[in-house]
Amino acid sequence: MRNIIVANANIENARKIASVLKTAGFPMPTVCNTGAQVMQLMGRSCRGGVVVCGVKLRDMQAIGLPKMAEEGFEFLYISRGQVSIEWEHPYLLLPLNRAVLIASVTMLQRIHEGSSLNLKKRIQSCGMDEKQIVDRAKQLLIYRCNLSESAAHRFLQKRSMNSSKKLCETAMLVLETLGASS
Repeated sequence: MRNIIVANANIENARKIASVLKTAGFPMPTVCNTGAQVMQLMGRSCRGGVVVCGVKLRDMQAIGLPKMAEEGFEFLYISRGQVSIEWEHPYLLLPLNRAVLIASVTMLQRIHEGSSLNLKKRIQSCGMDEKQIVDRAKQLLIYRCNLSESAAHRFLQKRSMNSSKKLCETAMLVLETLGASS
């Protein structure tokens, strides 16, 4: 399982999110409240991971973190309201739904793991063609992670390329994790 970093300007809120993830069976996430700390923690990790963070940290706007991140890190943002710019990373709105938080972190971790052979078998047995799988995954990303349709498509494309999986395989992982929290 990959590293999880929880960052929030309010360290107590970060600890609460980390506690929810810990009780869901994830290894204890590292908690911090500044972008500098996030960058330092990402630099120490050779396996990549998931960063769950507020849009604002104590020392910076967190929107710039993915551009500075090491390869293999996925970002899940937490926001008080709708983000007004075209956002290419999933984000959840406060108040957080525990099941959606857990499913979103699971999805981001699973995208970089898992055997393509097992995925191909699950795709064949699900009763949908590849286009339907991709379309349903995009709809889940739009609904659960507040992405636009074009951002949801780019999300799937980028994660597919980075993990050397077919678009349909990445979409299937999204369906299995986000769809399970319905």
